Amino acid sequence: MNTKVLNGLAALGGVVAAAAIGATVMIATGTYNVAATEPHARPVEWALRSTMERSVREQAEAVAVPAGVDVRDPALAARAIGHYSVACAGCHGAPGSERAPWMVLYPEPENLTRAEVVDRWSDGELYWIVKNGIKDTGMIALGPTHKEEDLWAVTAFVRQLPTMPKSDYEALVAKYQAEHAGHAHR
Repeated sequence: MNTKVLNGLAALGGVVAAAAIGATVMIATGTYNVAATEPHARPVEWALRSTMERSVREQAEAVAVPAGVDVRDPALAARAIGHYSVACAGCHGAPGSERAPWMVLYPEPENLTRAEVVDRWSDGELYWIVKNGIKDTGMIALGPTHKEEDLWAVTAFVRQLPTMPKSDYEALVAKYQAEHAGHAHR
């Protein structure tokens, strides 16, 4: 190898070593601020977001919508109103209402009433997120506590949420509350 290449490799090695030492010092001393009220440094934010998106796509690649499940069926979505209104709306909003103002999470949960947010994911990817959650984001995993048909109903609900009128959402919530007064959601 010529001298320029060796010098370049040595410089790159020095940068990598310095970064590793700096990261180790930050971890060991606790100087990196992990408060939900402070955003990550841009490179950290990029790395975490990119990793999450690529991971969901990879993990959900084999997920297929089961035969007989239509995530655009309003009746299927309506079955998830208890799940969504109780466990999801506080963070992700609902038609006509933003997420709960006291819900301070970082990264900030996506507003699932926006088509550009929901349409970014395939049906299988939405299902995978609903089932498995996302580490270190506050996104809970419903898979360990919910049946498959309920997971697909929540997936259908999320898929339809951006086009759901506020009046339809409120009617579903009212019906659910009337039918389940005094009971935990199911």
